[in-house]
Amino acid sequence: MIIGVISDTHSFDIPAPVLERFKSVDLIIHAGDICDIRTLHLLSKIAVTKAVQGNMDEMAVKKKLPVAI
Repeated sequence: MIIGVISDTHSFDIPAPVLERFKSVDLIIHAGDICDIRTLHLLSKIAVTKAVQGNMDEMAVKKKLPVAI
């Protein structure tokens, strides 16, 4: 299994080389501060995505994600 790990995307566009590399992973882990639901949806279209809430996330993101322990 190949896992891609990312964090702190803060609603910025994820660089194209990162998105291209993620096309070959089986799982994406986002370790917090996605900030907007658009980014979560984008990653989920590429591969199965598991993520946790960050302190900067908008409410729509927080409603979908668990709190990091």
